Amino acid sequence: MKKLMLTMLSVVGMMLFVALPAKACTSYYVGKDCTKDGTTMYGRTEDYSPKKDKVYKVIQPKKVGKNATFKDETGATTFQAPIKVETTYRYTICRDSEGAEDGYFGEFGTNTKGVSMSATTSASVAKTVGKFDPYIDAYESKVGGITEENLADYVLCQASSAREGVELLADVIDTVGAGEGDGLFIADQNEVWYFEILTGHNYCAIKMPSDKAAIIPNCFVISDVDLSDKANVVASPNLVKLAKNNGFYVAAQDGKGDINVKLSYSGKGYAAHNADRIRGGQYLLSGQDNTGIYDADYQDPFFTCKNVTVEKMYELAGYRYEGMNFGRNISYRIGSRSSYFPD
Repeated sequence: MKKLMLTMLSVVGMMLFVALPAKACTSYYVGKDCTKDGTTMYGRTEDYSPKKDKVYKVIQPKKVGKNATFKDETGATTFQAPIKVETTYRYTICRDSEGAEDGYFGEFGTNTKGVSMSATTSASVAKTVGKFDPYIDAYESKVGGITEENLADYVLCQASSAREGVELLADVIDTVGAGEGDGLFIADQNEVWYFEILTGHNYCAIKMPSDKAAIIPNCFVISDVDLSDKANVVASPNLVKLAKNNGFYVAAQDGKGDINVKLSYSGKGYAAHNADRIRGGQYLLSGQDNTGIYDADYQDPFFTCKNVTVEKMYELAGYRYEGMNFGRNISYRIGSRSSYFPD
């Protein structure tokens, strides 16, 4: 069995020009059929603040017994949810420095069962959608929903497979709720799942294909899904119902699935700074300049490429769109540190 290579580029950068929201992260995925050595690579770059020093930690297992509760009161939110195991798993985690005023924000890690994660790519639904299923805000209730502060820690301490990690996260959103929108990866040696937290109690996760790649900035990208395909899709029970009842449902464009998640929950098109990052990432990995990404009807998250290497993924993290012509000024890059240059 070919191994799963976890390429985690969690690079903190300084915003030199205010052209993007502070949380300007970009996630990426390259299936094994698209890489030079047959590994699967995924990860994320971060562009947040120069004050966010990173701490790589090893969290030891802990015997918690039956009916234990996971509690995170380290930052801006208070999150609590059941722990499904009697002894938690040992895992690694990269967090913001301890004592950070807004929590640890565990970004990536791997546990002893071989489950790995790359989390905290912030995203949000359309303004007209969020009001129908608001996020569970800790400031408005005693216990908030799960957020970027605790996603990785909660899953890695107890998931024995990628699928189980997806189901654990789905269950906690069903019962406790989510405090914000987000996109994240959960993987093991056999498969990689991409999970989008859409609203307070709605989400969709898909198993990533081995013959495709994806660049995912701060936006939702899952398009047509067939909810009967339980082997490849995990979604909230009310994903379609909420959209239909409140007038924002968009049917699957392929005529086969149950819903187009992106068009329903996020609307048409991508914001320019997100579209630029998708276009630039696709160009670097495939050599094809996908200017169609700016079309309001464009909503396919995947593209094809060949012979991608780890070195190419590191190049992606700092890519400044060399060799591309945007016809306008660009004041950011795909990954870690902002820059300004004219085309």
